[in-house]
Amino acid sequence: MLEVTKIANFINSFLDSGLFLALQILGGIVSVLFVWAIIVLAHKNGNIERQIRDLLTAWNKSPIPKHKMIKRWESIMKRVEGDNPDEWRTAIFEADFMLDEILKKIGYKGVTLDERLENIRPQQFPSLQDAWRAHRVTEFLAEDTSYPLTREVVDETVRIYRSIFTETGILL
Repeated sequence: MLEVTKIANFINSFLDSGLFLALQILGGIVSVLFVWAIIVLAHKNGNIERQIRDLLTAWNKSPIPKHKMIKRWESIMKRVEGDNPDEWRTAIFEADFMLDEILKKIGYKGVTLDERLENIRPQQFPSLQDAWRAHRVTEFLAEDTSYPLTREVVDETVRIYRSIFTETGILL
């Protein structure tokens, strides 16, 4: 019990000492310097300006007409459900157009879908690589109109688009 009292008295005397006050002041100064360094480094990298610009762009954009997008998706799915490869091809093209429209409305810059996808950072859009994969399929189908489209390619491409549209909040 005597040891506990000695320890408590030592702690109390230390907390009342000038040394503890000096350590508090030093800790405050070091904290301020760290915060200042973080702000300077973030400013030099352009992160702060970019984040503010992205936030303002998103804030000023018109909302995505979700009910219209859901109807478009349902139309795409009707085309996919059949056995007609021409309908499948059209469904994939429509899904790609839908992705382009969503990215435009969200506020990504670019004239084409390719440019918009290039302007997206992976941190902003977790499905960016999948969007590229699906878009490349669409581009390939547009270039080679005689390519024999298979059910597997259609199902995988549509699955990717569905995943992207779910991520963006268009589909549940």
